Amino acid sequence: MSVYDTFPPVLRNDSYFDGAARAIALKLEENISLSEYALVYSRIDGLSETVLDTLAYDFNIGWYDYSYSIEEKRNIIKEAYKIFRFIGTKYAVETALRSIYPVAFVREWFEYGGKPYHFKAEIHDSTNDREKCMKTIQKVRFTKNVRSILEETVYIAAAQIKADAFGGAKTVGQNINIHCKAVNYFEEG
Repeated sequence: MSVYDTFPPVLRNDSYFDGAARAIALKLEENISLSEYALVYSRIDGLSETVLDTLAYDFNIGWYDYSYSIEEKRNIIKEAYKIFRFIGTKYAVETALRSIYPVAFVREWFEYGGKPYHFKAEIHDSTNDREKCMKTIQKVRFTKNVRSILEETVYIAAAQIKADAFGGAKTVGQNINIHCKAVNYFEEG
């Protein structure tokens, strides 16, 4: 069934209106085929990087970075609605951080005995990318409460190495997990 078939008989049976009805039906059918492009959120995983960049600009996602990988960009756009809804809360900061780092936490001042309205960001990441770390501060600034102060950002890198232990004259292989804690202090401002 075509769009033309759904028109009322007065348009289809009148020779004066028939030509106009057929032209309108053709245009409507073209628009129907384009309607899938109107579905943005359900298609984020299939959108091109250019479209993602445009969406981030249009949605005014201040913590979005054009240099991120396409997967990180998709995660940021998927989480943007939640962040905008809860901006200024611990949840918003953690959600923004987790769009880039799968394991990230915010510790508020009363959780660690700090000064009032201060907080710490704890990020589990082993990439050691200094530029990405600096951009993390930008994410926090866009999503945190205005009165709150980021006291420090703690990056925790987990590495697994194979170490040999000697017992008498025999070598015994052991897997040892090493957790390195690196503390980075950044100025607010």
